Amino acid sequence: MRGVLGTIFLTVVAVYIVSFLVAKLPFLEVKGYFVEGIREDERRVLEDYLALLGRKVVFLPEKMIFNELNKKFGNRFRYINVDREFTKEGVLVNLSFERRSPVAIVKVNEEHYLIDKEGVIFIDSIPSNLPIIRVKDLNELKTLGNKVFRIATLADDVAILPDKVIVEKNKVKYILPNIELIGERELKVLEYAIHQNFDANMIDLRYKNFILLR
Repeated sequence: MRGVLGTIFLTVVAVYIVSFLVAKLPFLEVKGYFVEGIREDERRVLEDYLALLGRKVVFLPEKMIFNELNKKFGNRFRYINVDREFTKEGVLVNLSFERRSPVAIVKVNEEHYLIDKEGVIFIDSIPSNLPIIRVKDLNELKTLGNKVFRIATLADDVAILPDKVIVEKNKVKYILPNIELIGERELKVLEYAIHQNFDANMIDLRYKNFILLR
């Protein structure tokens, strides 16, 4: 039994030593980086992360690099492609970033986020030409996904309240039921009402017949 344990121990030690020596080989030095898809103001975060990684960037799985980096960037990238080119002089690391495209601004009290068409919440520079979704709880919004995206594409402002949803388009407010009760029918009714351009300040869509308030 001792002989077996001794063999296992020596094997583990040998693997560790070989891995250590291989990592020190000159052709596994990082020769340089080529980066595309990020803004100049984001480079410092990336440079600090790569400096901390050192040679580990040669061996780490792409998914791990993506998860760690995207956490630092507020989940603003759909993916980060990591391509490593091995040469005699060293390793060239190519990093390609694909940014998420926002469809609406999410406002939680005084904090602002963005949401894409897949319902993913992220942090990035805030555009000025997007509809606004107002919620009290960010976690609630994460479970609504595509439904909120579809409402946002029709509106200038969306307020998700506990008992109703208030949609504003061209200064007219449309009242929908609780967000959990909104389905395909309610979305089509909202779209129809907006396209009809009724002469009203507020339209209640929670009933079979529209209620127009002038």
